[in-house]
Amino acid sequence: MAIWLTLDELANYLKKSHSTIYRMTRKSQIPGQKIGRTWLFDREEIDNWLKSGKAGLSKNINPSKKRELI
Repeated sequence: MAIWLTLDELANYLKKSHSTIYRMTRKSQIPGQKIGRTWLFDREEIDNWLKSGKAGLSKNINPSKKRELI
């Protein structure tokens, strides 16, 4: 059973701003479905997208700090 997140819920889940998530949806950089005027995101699909490394959300992390996170 899919767990669907709204744009606001996804922004909170990823700890990114609402505008960052919205910009990513407009550029088709994040998996989601637009139904009418509302964006919805399957949480499992988002988790798989993050694990695949295609998210690119960590680009702003200093490489030395990245090693500390691992």
